[in-house]
Parts: sequence; structure tokens; C-alpha cells
Amino acid sequence: MAGKWDKEIEKLFNQGFGARRIAKILNIKHPATVGKRLIKLGLRRPRGTNQTKPDESELSIKFTVDRTKLHKAAQDQLRFMCRISGYNFLIPDECEPFDLMVDFGDGLKKVQVKSSYGKSPQGGYIFKLVRRRNNSTSSRGVPYTSEEVDYFFLMDIEFSCWLIPFAKLESQKTIIPRDRFSGYKVELINDHLSVDN
Repeated sequence: MAGKWDKEIEKLFNQGFGARRIAKILNIKHPATVGKRLIKLGLRRPRGTNQTKPDESELSIKFTVDRTKLHKAAQDQLRFMCRISGYNFLIPDECEPFDLMVDFGDGLKKVQVKSSYGKSPQGGYIFKLVRRRNNSTSSRGVPYTSEEVDYFFLMDIEFSCWLIPFAKLESQKTIIPRDRFSGYKVELINDHLSVDN
């Protein structure tokens, strides 16, 4: 049988047929004979060997967090959550001190998005709740005011999110929200944005 049925075997194998079915179609008595031909043709590996090719055994794409892009991802996350929850939002000009205006059902609220910039030794992540001074290269920022922001939307590097009213954070420049603000954690529940507070 060597070579006699190779083209037909290859054609049927490429159509998705297994050795038994190919043997039946081509009236070959023993399916094992077809299996051996598939191995010789390089279409199948012998039993007991790794069925995947070595270069395909692992996904070559790796997703890692680029902290410089985390703020943009946090903004996108808030927009996504609002969009699928049915909350309308507006994106302001870049000169505004907030990132988004969202209608949570009680009028438009100014939301400032913050992403964590580091992990705290006590656990959780640290957020700087300040904005840059105009035309300044200083690392010290200016605190927000209640006229500028109604809520802070915080996202850590593990993609956990919080929506915290400004009044709860008014005097703080940096916070670690893990335990202290657990009541303001944001989750998607039954296709709706839920703030547990």
C-alpha cells in the first residue's frame, strides 16, 4: 500500500476524517495501516508523543501592564462600564480638571479618573489625588476642590475599581483604598454598574 493511497489519504485527512473513517471510505481492511501512512506522511504523530508542535505549545503573546498607559486604561474602563450600564457620559476638553461627566441618574457628575502608581507596603495600591500645576515640572500637585470633582474613579494594577465621592477623600493627597473604601468598590452585576455604598 506504500504510496498507492497517499494522495487520497492526505485529501481525506485534510477534510477532517480520521484513520478509521478513511479506511472505511477507501475499503482498507485495517485502520492502523492508514494511521501508519499518516505518520509517514508527517500528518500525524505516533501515539504517546506530544501532539502539538514545539513552537505552538505556548502562546507567544504576553500581556503585561505598562504603568504609563494605566491611566488611559482606567479612563477606558470607566467609559466601558458606563456604556454597558446605560449611563450617559460626556468627555470634556483637556483643560478641565475632571476626565468625564457622567449621568448616574441624578444629573451630570464630574468624575476624575486615577490609576495607582505604586503598591503600598501595608497592602493595596497608592493613588495620588492631585493634579499638576499649570506649566510646572514639579512632582508636587494641587489638590482638587469640590467644585472641580464630584467623584474619583480609582483603578489599581489588578483592575479593581472604586467610585468614591469627593467628600470622602477631600483632604487626602494619597490613599490606599483596599480595606478602608471597600464599600465603594465598583463591579458589574447583571449588566449594571453597581456601587456598593
